[in-house]
Amino acid sequence: MSEVKAKPVIALVADGAADPAGQKTLEDMDKLICDKFPEYEVRWAFQAVYMIKAMKARGINTFFERQVPLMSADELLAMLAEEGTRDVALQCLMMHESSFSRNALDADNHGMKVKCGMPFLSAEDNIKAVVAAYAPSFGDGVETATVLIGHGVFKDFEYNDCFLKIDRILRETYRNAFLGTLHGPPGIDQMVADVKNSGCRNVRFVSLMIATSEHITEDILGDGEESWKSRIGLPAEVIDNMGKNPILTGYFVDSITKLLA
Repeated sequence: MSEVKAKPVIALVADGAADPAGQKTLEDMDKLICDKFPEYEVRWAFQAVYMIKAMKARGINTFFERQVPLMSADELLAMLAEEGTRDVALQCLMMHESSFSRNALDADNHGMKVKCGMPFLSAEDNIKAVVAAYAPSFGDGVETATVLIGHGVFKDFEYNDCFLKIDRILRETYRNAFLGTLHGPPGIDQMVADVKNSGCRNVRFVSLMIATSEHITEDILGDGEESWKSRIGLPAEVIDNMGKNPILTGYFVDSITKLLA
C-alpha cells in the first residue's frame, strides 16, 4: 500500500471514442476539467469494453497527449485503492445512463469513500434545458425539419426514457421537430414517416452525443440505404457540437465541485 493520499481523486468515466474526432472531444473535456481543478489529480476510465479491446489489439493503450491509460472503472478503482487513495469523486462523463454507467456506479470501491456524479440527462432539468439550448439552431419547420440524435441503448430500454421525453417536448413545442435514437425507443421509423409527411424540403440533424463518431458519417449521413438521410430522402446537414456545449460542460464542472465538497 502506498502512502495515503490526502486529497480526493477525480475519476472521470466515459464510454470512450474510437475515432480521432471523438477522442479530441474527450481530450478537450480533460483539459477543461484539469484547468478547473488544478489542485486535484484527474484520472479516467472507459466503459465501452469492446472498443477498448479492439484498440489494445491494435497496440493502442492510452488516450490523449498526456497518455491516459485505457482501463475500466473497476480497474481504475482497484488501482486508486492500491495507491492509497481514500476519497474519489467519480463523475460519469456521459450523456445518459446505460449499463456502462451502472457498471461504473456499482464497481467495488475497495474500502474507499466514492461519491458519484450522474450522466447529464439523469437530471430532469437538463432534459428541457438541452432542448432550449439548441432551439435557436432548429430548422424553421416549414422548409427545414429538425431531428435530434440520441444514441440510446441495446437493451434495458428504461434508460431511453429521457429520449422519449425529449421527443414529446419537441413535438408539443416546435414545428416539425423530432428525435430519433440509434438504439432502443423511440427509434427512427415514426420520425422518418413524420419528416416525410411534413412538407419540408430539408432536414437538419442535431447530435445529442458527446463525442463525434462514425455514427454521424455512416448511420446518419451515410450513403447506405439504411442511413437516416437516405431513409428520409431529403438534403441534410448536421450540427455536432454537444461535447463543447456550455450547458453540458457546466453541468459536469458543477457536479464535480459538489462531489469534492
